[in-house]
Amino acid sequence: DMESLHDFYAYYPYAATAVDAQADLHAVPVSLPAVQVYDEADPMGHLADNGFIYAKTEGQSREIVGNGSVPLKFSHLFPVLEVRITADRFAFLDRIVFRSKTGTSKVSFEGGKVDIETGNLDLSGAEGGPSTSLEGSMPLLMSVPVSFCLLMPPGHGGEDFVIEAVINGKTVTLAERTAPEEGFAAGKAYYVNASMSIDESDTAPVVYLSAEETANTY
Repeated sequence: DMESLHDFYAYYPYAATAVDAQADLHAVPVSLPAVQVYDEADPMGHLADNGFIYAKTEGQSREIVGNGSVPLKFSHLFPVLEVRITADRFAFLDRIVFRSKTGTSKVSFEGGKVDIETGNLDLSGAEGGPSTSLEGSMPLLMSVPVSFCLLMPPGHGGEDFVIEAVINGKTVTLAERTAPEEGFAAGKAYYVNASMSIDESDTAPVVYLSAEETANTY
């Protein structure tokens, strides 16, 4: 129909449904895993692996679309938490945890639905857990801040959360934060600064480059 105006909606990753492999644009399946996997070779790769983006463009005509290209500007559904850690020794973290202080909120979930016309997330029928974590071998530097990012759910206005680090099975509280009254905003980045004192037994192995003689280059 070249005369009428048309609306276009898009989202990624694609989620097929049982009926005609078509998802209702007002109830697209979405999830946020309890474990996000950190890869030192691709420190931000887990954000793309677990993220959800969506776009809409409405009232498009044949004249506007022209050669068939539909203009779409994508938005992110999940906010990002950046944890900036300054340690006093070299070490490797096993896990960073973002969890509900009360343990009652759906911080990670399966079976959520998002309306990609409005961006509203519906967790009423979702199965969820009180935390999401970034897991892997995460290097800390001595006296230099290092940042790690993980996805967290939007919303949860006024709720209390705890950010923890786990090293060699030991859990350390890095910070406690209260969500803004309006909730965590979709697509927005939030950050916390934290300091860690590392036990000598938890430090990473180091090589003394001058063991035999002074090196001319480090």
